[in-house]
This record gives sequence, structure tokens and C-alpha cells, in this order.
Amino acid sequence: MTIQRYKKRIRDGNMAIKDHGNKLNKNASQVDVVWLVKWFTEFAEEVGDVVPVRVRMQKKIDGTTQKFYSSDKYTLLPAHFTWDCIWDEMHKFVESGLRVREPARSTMRKLLTLHCPTIRIRSPRSNVCDICAIYHAGMRGGVTAVKTEELGRHTESARLMR
Repeated sequence: MTIQRYKKRIRDGNMAIKDHGNKLNKNASQVDVVWLVKWFTEFAEEVGDVVPVRVRMQKKIDGTTQKFYSSDKYTLLPAHFTWDCIWDEMHKFVESGLRVREPARSTMRKLLTLHCPTIRIRSPRSNVCDICAIYHAGMRGGVTAVKTEELGRHTESARLMR
């Protein structure tokens, strides 16, 4: 095609430039995020433990850093659940007869960490129960006989199991 023909087509509005750049990942853009988040929260409620967690946030106000503390309820999944294991569970659920587009493993992890910040996987190294961790955190400010006795009463059942 000659340049004159291109110019005429552009003047007439008969020419559309082919889309390029800033395109979404076609597979990831077709994933139903609402369904994925709903499935993950139901899965976490079924398998995980709801634990009170103290969260520290920092904000800069007028050049000074101020710390804010808030208590939230986090759902902690057992340590043996990895992201691959969670993807396998989701895959089994979808294969049972749902017609939903499955995300890739990495896409699922990115979406769920973004949309479900209060659902976490426990660290495999933290083999301490949540109540013990709360008692230990309370003892950081100062150890008293009352706090020590409370922790001792709580750990009594663990001692008997040995």
C-alpha cells in the first residue's frame, strides 16, 4: 500500500492501529479472582486456626515516624501446607466438576497474598502453640510470679504427654 492510501484511510477513520504493549497476561486475566478468594477463605476457615495477632504499622507524619499498633485476627494454616499443596487442593476442587479457569501456581500465590493478607501459612520452625507465644510475649515486659504460674499451668498438659 502506498503512503497516499494510508493517509486517505486515516483521514476517513478507516484505519485502526494494531494494539501493542501494556497487554494483560491472557491466562491470568481470565481467572475469576472473586471465586478464588472465596474458595481460599472457606478453605482457610476449614483447615486453619484463627489467632489474635498484634500488628505494628509505621507512618511518617510531619517528618516524624509514628508507630501504631492494632490487634487483628489472622488465620494461620498448618505448616505442612505449602503454596503447591494449596494449588493441588484447588485443582482437585475444580476437577470435581466446576467450570472455572484455574490460575497458574505463581499467579495464584500472587493473587491470594494480595487479596487475603490476613491468611498466612505458619512457619515450619514455629513449633510452639499460639497460647504459649502469647504468654511469652506478655512476659517480655517483665516476668512476675503470676505470669510464670499461668504459663506453667498451660504447659502442664504438654509435660504429661512426654
